Amino acid sequence: MKIKTKIDITPLLFARLVIMAAVSLILIGLLFFLYRDFYQTIIQAETVVVLKREVALKDIEMELFKRVKYVNDRKITNILPAHIVDVFSASGPIASPPPAPAATTTPPLLNNY
Repeated sequence: MKIKTKIDITPLLFARLVIMAAVSLILIGLLFFLYRDFYQTIIQAETVVVLKREVALKDIEMELFKRVKYVNDRKITNILPAHIVDVFSASGPIASPPPAPAATTTPPLLNNY
């Protein structure tokens, strides 16, 4: 007498596929994490070392630096005088308004450039 049993392998096959897909996703996530957080950090550190070597080799043109610094200092100087009279106080003379600047064709900062 032969006994034939029919085994349904569909749930077993489905479970294997789900487990393989989950393991694959975990491995892909692990590889992405290692690439982003370790490999790229090492590459950026090497780039910083190389750039530090290149920066140290370049000479600074002091004459150009002094001219740029002079122009920058002129840009950020105070337009108003250091002492401004408090018009709301009862003591002290009331200052007259400053005279209007003379009209010129070019701004005074650009005459030398």
